Amino acid sequence: MNSDKTLAVLLIVAIVVAVAGIYLNLTKLQQISGFASSGNVSVNITRQVSITLTDSTCDFGQGYVTAPYAYAELYFNGTQVVTNNWTATSAPTPPGIVVRNDGNVDIYVCVSPSKNESEFFGGGTSSRQFYGFWVSEKETGSCGGGRPFNYAAEFLTKASQALCEGITTVQQTLKPQDQADEVYVNCYLKISDDTPPGLKNDTWMFTAQATSC
Repeated sequence: MNSDKTLAVLLIVAIVVAVAGIYLNLTKLQQISGFASSGNVSVNITRQVSITLTDSTCDFGQGYVTAPYAYAELYFNGTQVVTNNWTATSAPTPPGIVVRNDGNVDIYVCVSPSKNESEFFGGGTSSRQFYGFWVSEKETGSCGGGRPFNYAAEFLTKASQALCEGITTVQQTLKPQDQADEVYVNCYLKISDDTPPGLKNDTWMFTAQATSC
């Protein structure tokens, strides 16, 4: 009988000790989980203004104005070359000039020639000549619609012309997003039938800037 009581007392003591141990462990866990600290992540991305000409040559090849026409038209149209009243003796090389915004901000792109229209052709009837470019979007939305053919820029002087300037004559920016950052700069020539023969060549300068041209 006494032994049964003793066992019962010991069992109660063991249960109390076990419960106390569990309580102490839970208390410690609660105390540990109550501590916190904070971290910080920081980066400062700077403005980057940059352009690349992924293709940089408008090569119309060789040829002459087809008789009896008074002039011929030659122009790039994206990946194609269009000729009217022109007899080619060597093939042109598309796609012409392609400009890409490699920076991380919207930019204005300005184009200036080394020669004006008169210097480029070196003679001929100026009213039947044209020297300049128009712009089509290689990627939709890159240039606010581009510069349509009917609003082509003409280099009557050596002054800079805006790459992206549409019907409203409001200059648009070239976008930085990878899916909308490339345009075709479509070189456009109108050659009179009395233009002196020989190689006609010029270099254009493309400038990226934060303000309009």
